[in-house]
Amino acid sequence: MAAQRDQLWNFAPEIIPCEITIMSEAKRTALEMLIHKLKHERDELSLQMHLGKQELVDEWDSVQHNLDQLSQRFEPLKKAVAETSEDVWDSLKLVGDEIRDGFKRIRKSLGA
Repeated sequence: MAAQRDQLWNFAPEIIPCEITIMSEAKRTALEMLIHKLKHERDELSLQMHLGKQELVDEWDSVQHNLDQLSQRFEPLKKAVAETSEDVWDSLKLVGDEIRDGFKRIRKSLGA
């Protein structure tokens, strides 16, 4: 799964291979909602960390970086109009799940 994620990060966003240029409306909406929820959770956790748990900064930086990359890589894909390859969907979903798991670890460490 990590190899799929790394492969996704390695394509140039301005040059999208033809097999990943198309995404269904349902998947596009699901990814938009996932990114929105992850950003909201990021903002809540950022405030909690700022208030006292500085030892989580390394974990935070890694998760923040992954969320930024997911959001940037999704931008060119959300404008596509039909169905994309399952590999791209699986890769984007995997990255989103990894970010969510990172947030859970941070939240658990904060005792929230």
